Amino acid sequence: MKHTDTRDGFERIDVAAAKVITERILPGASVLSPDKIYEVATGLGLEIEFIKCAHLHSMSQAEAFDTVFAGVSIPESVVFLVADVLLPNAFTYTGADIRSLILQVNEYLFDLDTVFVWPEAGLISVVHHEGAYFHVIVKK
Repeated sequence: MKHTDTRDGFERIDVAAAKVITERILPGASVLSPDKIYEVATGLGLEIEFIKCAHLHSMSQAEAFDTVFAGVSIPESVVFLVADVLLPNAFTYTGADIRSLILQVNEYLFDLDTVFVWPEAGLISVVHHEGAYFHVIVKK
C-alpha cells in the first residue's frame, strides 16, 4: 500500500483529525508521539507497561504485530493509524481483522513511531522507534 492511496480497506484522513480524536480520549495527547502519549497517560495516573523488544525491528510484519498485540483484546471498531512511515497521511479502518490488513501494507510499521487509536474502546497502542511498545487503556 502506498501512503497516498485508500485501498485495502484503509481510508486516508488528515493527521489533525486523528489528533483531535486521540485528545478526546486522552486529554493533552494532541501530539501523536510515543513520548507525549506516555507522558500524558502516566501524568493522569494510568498504569502503563513500557515493553522493550530489542529485536522488534528485525521481525516480519506478522511477527511484530503478534508481539505488540499479544494478550491485547483488539476491538472490532474504528481504528485510527498514524505511522511515521505513512506521513503526511493518517488512516482509518473499520473492521474485525486489522491484523490481515496490516500484513498487506508494504511499509514496515514497527521500526518507526506508530500509533493505533481505537476511540470507542478507549485503547491507544503505541510502537516506539527505539524498539519498544505500550498500550494505554482509558477507562470511560
